[in-house]
Amino acid sequence: MKSLLDLPRGGEQSLGVYISDLGVVATEIAGICGFDYMRVDYEHVMLNPQDLASIIRAASAADVPTLVRVSGFDEITKILDIGASGILMPGISSVEQARAAANACKYAPVGERGMAGASRAIGYGLGDMGEYFATANDRVAFCAQIESREGVENAEAIANLEGVDIVTTGPWDLAQDMGHIGNPGHPEVIEATEHVIKKTLDAGKIMLMSAATPEDATKLKSKGVLMATVCFDVIFFARAMRAHIEKFR
Repeated sequence: MKSLLDLPRGGEQSLGVYISDLGVVATEIAGICGFDYMRVDYEHVMLNPQDLASIIRAASAADVPTLVRVSGFDEITKILDIGASGILMPGISSVEQARAAANACKYAPVGERGMAGASRAIGYGLGDMGEYFATANDRVAFCAQIESREGVENAEAIANLEGVDIVTTGPWDLAQDMGHIGNPGHPEVIEATEHVIKKTLDAGKIMLMSAATPEDATKLKSKGVLMATVCFDVIFFARAMRAHIEKFR
């Protein structure tokens, strides 16, 4: 199975899809279409655990790694054991929060992830457990999502923390926290985002961002951002459906 941490190497930009309410069918289609990774929302979307497991299985069948955004620490162990390629924790504002999340994602000596020898991630006990436990920290990714002014101020320390592999921002929540609700394009928000990008890349970590257009993706690549989520399943579907029906009006 491919690792999220292998994708951006070589200077090429990896292109991802956001999987939310459309679930496993969108996952299978995205796998067929050739996306490099899938960013699965388990924070805002009403997926049950079996739905999420099916999404991870479908992505795995297409050999596409999954980065699952969670809403709490209690979910992390089960999601990694079912075979997710990484965890995205929203609302990271401090080193302490980042460390707690990294601890849940990484085995010792980096963290304290619970060990289960019969999980799907290790082939239900048929895989090489020793190899998995020895290499998981280098293959299973933890992504810290910075969404506040405090997080921006602590971006350098967060990015340099051992166990943090990827950093991203939450532009809408960041705009809200900075007093510019509904306006992620405000110059102050853009400046904060640029700061996070710089500190992340200076730390030698991977920066993950979203890009609405090919031009946006190209601009991000020129800044060193090599993971770009370029499609949101429900938005893509909704816009395509509206455009289609308007042809008949």
